[in-house]
Amino acid sequence: KAGLIGAVGLNGKSWPDLDMLPLGVITSPGSGRLPYKNSSLSHDEQRTQMTLWAILKSPLMFGGDATQLDNFTLSLLGNEAVLEMNA
Repeated sequence: KAGLIGAVGLNGKSWPDLDMLPLGVITSPGSGRLPYKNSSLSHDEQRTQMTLWAILKSPLMFGGDATQLDNFTLSLLGNEAVLEMNA
């Protein structure tokens, strides 16, 4: 057993799984669901979502296109203080 520390459920061995982070440019070219589009979330909403996911120690699964990162999205994904909260 990994000895995970988490929420009360499952004897303290669980944590929030809040799905993925739809940040930046989303929709993969191989998915058959074009065109690419920017996240429908505002910058403030994206920042809030990233922060909440980190505080809740949810797995941080990036749901955008990593080949098309803009400076804002990169700053969200690489924010050391937020990532440290998630560790």
